[in-house]
Amino acid sequence: RVPLIANWPGTTPPAKINHDLTDFSDFFPTFADLAGAKLPDKVTIDGHSFAPQIQGQPGTPREWVYVELNGQRYIRNARFKLTGTGALVDLKEAPFKEIPVPADSSDPDAAAARKSLQQSLATLLGPNAPQPTSAPTTTPNRRRRRQNAPPA
Repeated sequence: RVPLIANWPGTTPPAKINHDLTDFSDFFPTFADLAGAKLPDKVTIDGHSFAPQIQGQPGTPREWVYVELNGQRYIRNARFKLTGTGALVDLKEAPFKEIPVPADSSDPDAAAARKSLQQSLATLLGPNAPQPTSAPTTTPNRRRRRQNAPPA
């Protein structure tokens, strides 16, 4: 949920907002695409070019992004996030609120997202990678205090 601003006079449409998911791994294929360079053969590139979106075209947005940060990991799509502990979170009100989705939720969108994100995670990390554990019904929202910072 970090904004990305692209400005290329004469190429990027002015004041256009795009809500497609973009990952840091997308920069290499995007720059190669914009430069007309061929990506290396026999090398798996996780990134997806977002060059069409920069040029105001629909492109092919990614379905999910994977994040590892401070020993935590999650995979998310446009609406849901599956944490490394198996918790599913609804992001429809993000960044202001993340809504925990109970493991036994009857919401068909949540069930489909859980299944899809688990499959994507298994494909990405391989068969021997640790998979999310049973899903808790709540996700703690903790803020880390900087070391040596005065108490709030």
